[in-house]
Amino acid sequence: MLSVCYPRRKSNKLSQANYPIGRRAGCKRRESNAMKLFKLTIRNILANGLKTWLTVFVLSIAFMLIIFMQGMMQGWDRQAIYDTIKWEIAGGQYWSAAYDPYDPFTLDSAAALIPSELQSADKKKGCWNPY
Repeated sequence: MLSVCYPRRKSNKLSQANYPIGRRAGCKRRESNAMKLFKLTIRNILANGLKTWLTVFVLSIAFMLIIFMQGMMQGWDRQAIYDTIKWEIAGGQYWSAAYDPYDPFTLDSAAALIPSELQSADKKKGCWNPY
């Protein structure tokens, strides 16, 4: 049986049914683009040698520093939030009975002395009170 590499050639008048199944003799297998890219990458890495490995090393160090600094910044943000909450409202908030958060005109009349129960609890805990 006759097998031809290019079945659409004008000189060959055989129909498609007469060709054998599978890869025909003399025809090169076409590579996919991914395989070409992989081979080209390997060839360039091996050809450039030290320059390539130096670039890979510097890029890996840069990526590690970026990840480290992002982690450091997120850690500082979380610590700042935690410290702010602990400093401002660590034991909760104690509001006067006359205080109305939705009425700004009652802010002056809502001032009161700290009850003795809260003062004694403050002294037991050893909390620092600036007032």
